[in-house]
Amino acid sequence: MLANSLIELDRAHLVHPFSCYRGHEETGVRVLKSAKGAMVTDASGKTLLDGFAGLWCVNIGYGQESVVEAAAKQLRELPYATGYFGLGSEPAIRLAARLAELAPGDLNHVYFTLGGSDAVDSTIRFIRYYYHAKGTPQKDQFISVEYGYHGSS
Repeated sequence: MLANSLIELDRAHLVHPFSCYRGHEETGVRVLKSAKGAMVTDASGKTLLDGFAGLWCVNIGYGQESVVEAAAKQLRELPYATGYFGLGSEPAIRLAARLAELAPGDLNHVYFTLGGSDAVDSTIRFIRYYYHAKGTPQKDQFISVEYGYHGSS
């Protein structure tokens, strides 16, 4: 059966985050096959509620046709565009403008990141940049919780 061979391949080659390696080796993986809305279906046909929303990145549910169509269109046209080196792209520019329009007060600049850890790292860099620009580069110390943690990078 395909699912069993995938489980064996998984045991042999894939390390899963936030899992006990030996426990995972013993029990194996639950192979997910499909998803629709808030539900995912595994290889044995069991349907499960995805309470994590795909680890918080599928907040509108799986299989939203408008998202699938927009992603396919963008992947055909320009699948990736960096913001580095003075480069930009129409989707990023339009999204930044829309977010600035929706934000309260004078919050009118946007910086896109990939996730929580990246956002924290970027925030620290922006704070340091801000104080350098204000002429107070000595303000470079941060207070944090001992053993504090954010993200998985």
